[in-house]
Amino acid sequence: MYRRTGGLRDTVFDVDDDGRRAAEAGVCPNGYSFEGTDEASLEYALDRAIQQFYDDRAGFTELARTAMQVSVPLLSTLARVCVCVCERES
Repeated sequence: MYRRTGGLRDTVFDVDDDGRRAAEAGVCPNGYSFEGTDEASLEYALDRAIQQFYDDRAGFTELARTAMQVSVPLLSTLARVCVCVCERES
């Protein structure tokens, strides 16, 4: 999950919105983004991630594994946490 800004926008590709841009970059979508700086913007991205977690646990886990391949240390750490939670919940 990230705010669409700077280098993160060049590295992380939103699952719902950046499929074409990710394909052009030769990667798979690997996260959830939000534009604004307000609570509602962040909540929208969180809601989408949580919805996928409940509706498609395998897809969510695969997304987390994909995110771990991104060369952004903080994102990799967070993705590992997500995979651990998913595996524990299964």
